[in-house]
Amino acid sequence: VKVLREFVPRPNVFDVNKPVNHDDRRYFACDTEVAYIEVKEESPIGHGAVVCFSIYGGPDINFNPDPDGLKQDRLWIDVWHEVERDVDGRPVMEFGKVKLVEPHPILAEFRTFFEDDGIAKVWHNYGFDRHVLANMGIECRGFAADTLHMARLMDASRRGKKTYGLDSLTADRKVMGSLLPKPQRATAVNPNKATAAVHMSRRGRSMRTMLQSPGAPPAPDPTQPPH
Repeated sequence: VKVLREFVPRPNVFDVNKPVNHDDRRYFACDTEVAYIEVKEESPIGHGAVVCFSIYGGPDINFNPDPDGLKQDRLWIDVWHEVERDVDGRPVMEFGKVKLVEPHPILAEFRTFFEDDGIAKVWHNYGFDRHVLANMGIECRGFAADTLHMARLMDASRRGKKTYGLDSLTADRKVMGSLLPKPQRATAVNPNKATAAVHMSRRGRSMRTMLQSPGAPPAPDPTQPPH
């Protein structure tokens, strides 16, 4: 895991936008961690500030700028220090947006990634992540899949302890056994959440093909409000 807490420009060495080269076979799994929101009581629209986010695009990508160093194929990006906070440590909100310190180079750099429609991104509960990133001034584009909805397509009967949260899904041998490549099935019972999201997105391509087959109604677009 490559942990990023400060922005240090390194031309031609480390650029999150370069590895994909707009290859439509590449999917980036994205996840956010959010503070100061009561998820059972508040909407993510105008509530909550992103503390950090993670990005994973496959095992062949190395985000380590040192070619001789340990391979780091996942990014964990801390942005909490770019959020302006009040005397109680809470994020300052203005007109439903999180007020950012100036400058905020990490968020500014990754805005180009999140807002690039040519880079395919996979989420789990995209509606939530989309709105909390909008609170940070980022308008997400490049939506490719939502593994929460894919999980419901695979099994609409999960109840009780078997929820549609990634922790529950990735701990389920039946679910992960049907998604992971055969050589990994014996050992990868509870893989990294981002890795699981990429595998689920690949499985989801066949689901979308099935839903959009001739004579079938168009698959719903999760980026649009329900009719």
